[in-house]
Amino acid sequence: MDRPAHLGRPDLILLPGTKNTMADLKWLRESGLEAMIWRLVEEQKVPVIGICGGYQMLGETLSDPHHVEAGGTIKGMGLLPMDTVFAEKKTRTRVSGRNRISGRG
Repeated sequence: MDRPAHLGRPDLILLPGTKNTMADLKWLRESGLEAMIWRLVEEQKVPVIGICGGYQMLGETLSDPHHVEAGGTIKGMGLLPMDTVFAEKKTRTRVSGRNRISGRG
């Protein structure tokens, strides 16, 4: 999806993980998708779930003092009262879990 009109009328918005959170947030902003997400949240109360980098985008700010991604600080989407500061070394780990309701893993 590369245009806000393609978003339609969703029941839920899922922002997935990313390898470059700041660049992808800038793309969401430049494409108009961030504004559409805000409109859907405010007007239709569409819930938003962020996973990993998608979760970080939902906060107030993203800061990269060690230039792990792009360096500097950018404004987040402001949907969650939190700030992200990238550590000097980016760590990616595989995790697993079980849904407490369904028992599926």
